[in-house]
Amino acid sequence: YNYYVLKVRIRSEYAMGYLKGTWQSLRGLHVCLDQEDHIQYACIWIIACIHLHSFILRHQQGINISMDSFFRKGQQIMEEERLRDTELQEIREQLAMEEENSRQEGRDIGLMEGKIK
Repeated sequence: YNYYVLKVRIRSEYAMGYLKGTWQSLRGLHVCLDQEDHIQYACIWIIACIHLHSFILRHQQGINISMDSFFRKGQQIMEEERLRDTELQEIREQLAMEEENSRQEGRDIGLMEGKIK
């Protein structure tokens, strides 16, 4: 039993060493693991590096990523978000313009009332 546990431990340490050699950000990952948030942060950081590593390996092997449905769905979501952000920006600009126009009308009315009195 201990032999197999040791074998898994050696492989996991080798994998972490390899990831640290590839991703410099893991070398500087000094997080005290005494709180749940810190543990989650470290796990997410490591998982992100593993996913990036897998992505790079697939890309280097010549797999056409543009045919991947997950990749295409991600591009579609990003495009939808970009369009939504553009629409929101246009709405904000329109509201700001309307507010500025109403302020200007208020100033104009105030000036007219001042001239009439």
